[in-house]
Amino acid sequence: MPKPGERLQRWVFQEVLGTGSYGTVWSAWEAETARKVAVKVIDKSGLDESHLAGVRLEIEILGRAVHPYIIRMHDMVETDEAIHIVMEYATGGDLYHQISLHGPLREAEACRLFAQLVIALHYCHSVVLCCHGDIKLENMLFDSVRTRNVKLVDFGLGSLISESRVLHRHRGTPAYAAPEVIANSEDGYDGPAADIWSAGVVLFVMLCGYLPFEDESFFGLSDKICAGQYEMAATVSKEAQDLIAGLLDVDATERFTVSDIMVGLVLH
Repeated sequence: MPKPGERLQRWVFQEVLGTGSYGTVWSAWEAETARKVAVKVIDKSGLDESHLAGVRLEIEILGRAVHPYIIRMHDMVETDEAIHIVMEYATGGDLYHQISLHGPLREAEACRLFAQLVIALHYCHSVVLCCHGDIKLENMLFDSVRTRNVKLVDFGLGSLISESRVLHRHRGTPAYAAPEVIANSEDGYDGPAADIWSAGVVLFVMLCGYLPFEDESFFGLSDKICAGQYEMAATVSKEAQDLIAGLLDVDATERFTVSDIMVGLVLH
C-alpha cells in the first residue's frame, strides 16, 4: 500500500480518505498541475478471480461514463501488487453523513438530488448500458459544499446489461435491495428496475431520515422488503408519498420507470 508523499507515475499520494472491503481510498494530486484527485487502491493479493473480474468491470464502466452526476475516472494504473483507480475528487462529503448529522432534507432539496440521481441512472441504463447495483446514501457524494450536486460513485457491484435487461448477480446492500434481488431466483431480475427500487429507498431516507425496511436479522429484513410495507413520516407530502409508492412497488413490472419518474418530477 502507498505512503503519504509516495509517487505513482504522475500521481502523488496524500492521505487516506476511507477504507472498504477490498480497497483504500486516498487523496492525491497530479504532480504537473497540482490537481487534486481521489485514488481507489485495490490490493490484488486479497482478490480471487471473481472479485478481480468485478474490479475490471468497474473500470470498464467508469471508462464509458462521462456525465456530470457520475464520478469521472481520470486514470488507471496497475502494478504487480495493486490496481489504482484515479478519479475526480468530490469535496462535499456524502449523503449518508449529511442525513446522519442533520436529519432529513427539505422536500425541495430532496427532489433536486433525487432528480440528479435519476438522470444519472437513465444515462447508465440507456447510454453506458450498465446497472449500478448498489445505489445507497454512501455512494452519493456531493461535488462541493457550495453547489451540492450529486456524484454517483462505486460501481464495484455494477453489471453490464443486454437487451433482455436480465441480471443474475445477487449483490448490493440488503436494506436497499429490491424484493426480486432478495428472492435470489434462478430466473434473474430486471437490472434497471432493481436500481430504481434502491433509488426509492434513497428518496425515502432523504425525506424521512430513516430506512423504510429495517430488522436485526437478514431473514426478518427480507420478509419486510418482500411485503413492501413501511411507515412514512407524517411530514412527507402526498405527492412524494405517491412517488415513493411507485418506486417501492414489489412488482417490478408495475414499478415506476425512469420515464415515469421524470414526468412526475416535472409535474411536481
